[in-house]
Amino acid sequence: MTTIVGPRFGKRHIQVALMFCLLSIAFAMRMQLSEAMVAMTSRKNPVSPNPDVKLFDWDNQSVLLSTFWWGYPWLQILAANLGRVYGTKYFLIGAMVVNSTFCCLVPFFTIKWDSTGLIVIRILQGLSQGFFYPSCNNLLSVWSPVSERATLGNIVYSGAFFGTIITMPLVSLFSTTWYGWPLSFYVYGVVGYLWAIAFYFFGASFPSSHRHITVEEKEYIEKNLDSSKEKMNIPWLEILKNRPFWAVFVVQVGQFFCNLILMLETPLYLFKVMNFDIEWNGILSAAPNVASFLFMIIFGTIGDYLINKDIFKIQFSRKFFTTIGSLVPATSLLILAFSPKEAKVLSVFMLILAAGSASACGSGAVVNHIDLSPNFAGVLLGIINTSGTFVSITGPLAVQVIVTDETDKDQWKIIFCIAAAVYVMPWVIYTIFASAEVQKFDGSPSENIIERKERLKKHSVISIMSM
Repeated sequence: MTTIVGPRFGKRHIQVALMFCLLSIAFAMRMQLSEAMVAMTSRKNPVSPNPDVKLFDWDNQSVLLSTFWWGYPWLQILAANLGRVYGTKYFLIGAMVVNSTFCCLVPFFTIKWDSTGLIVIRILQGLSQGFFYPSCNNLLSVWSPVSERATLGNIVYSGAFFGTIITMPLVSLFSTTWYGWPLSFYVYGVVGYLWAIAFYFFGASFPSSHRHITVEEKEYIEKNLDSSKEKMNIPWLEILKNRPFWAVFVVQVGQFFCNLILMLETPLYLFKVMNFDIEWNGILSAAPNVASFLFMIIFGTIGDYLINKDIFKIQFSRKFFTTIGSLVPATSLLILAFSPKEAKVLSVFMLILAAGSASACGSGAVVNHIDLSPNFAGVLLGIINTSGTFVSITGPLAVQVIVTDETDKDQWKIIFCIAAAVYVMPWVIYTIFASAEVQKFDGSPSENIIERKERLKKHSVISIMSM
């Protein structure tokens, strides 16, 4: 019998590249406010030479930073189910067009109605981005062969860090120009429109609906998936009673909470406590995300290699990388919390280490829900993202309540200790209850880990990162 081998570079890689760009743009749009806020509120030391650039005097900055996530969770489960049933392509295009339009309108709403206008437009922007992650998960579940899942998935999800990386220094740079802080919102809005055009021509909801995919690659993907083509009803009760799903749930929600604090509050911490100027602030704020981006790809490649070479079983691999992604950042944040204010190099290094090591979860709990239910992967992520967003926005709100003096290192210490605890406690639950077997509620034929591993070896190909 001839073994079906996929091309080293094919249409599945183009879909991954498009999803990578999608999340890069999405995170650039959602994270740009945390850096722009420094320029928007610098009345005493304006960063733009243009005296007509509107500046503000806000004392609720952490609340304003969290407003995107007020709208973000509401459409995720709906988006996941619509994409599962009808395909994701046109839902994604529509969501990006709407999101890009709101991005371009941020300066108008803010200048016209001050913080109220900013709150409204950021909520609407968050609402439209609710389609992005569930849609990416739906696409990954039908485009990524099991033997390439961690690698391709981590490439896609690393787009979130890449978008944040380029945003911090670019927003700082845009803010120092004559056009000031509004320029970044216009630029990212236009980039979003360009992505929608590219996805219209090169994207597809399923391999079978792609006009230019080869027969060999289409057959390779479909033979190396563990999902069903049937459109089944969502087994809500069985999902909510499933312990392995809740193990994935608590880790991902904990990661959301901690990552949101690190991404949103790092610029403020470096500016207020470490006393870096805005140019250095933008560069150093991006550094943790550079580490996350690089290590997510590295961890993904290593994770697939260890599984495909039969060094790690799938379940052990998921737990191993989740352990790294939980305990190392927790330790780093504790060191950061108790290091002296003057230890700038150590503090920045611990922020970078915390963010970089947390990306190990990209080969662990972050892809584990696809293992549990390939048919309902988008729905599971929709549940996780919806609940996780409600929990994670308490992070910036906690900063607003606890850090009453943004220059007080001792107040920030409380925040970092809370984040460290949130990394560790879900990890304990995950270690006990996590699984990598396809669950009964998925509706796929049952298959134990050994049989599944043999199938992975049979269809294993050189991953995209070995090219």
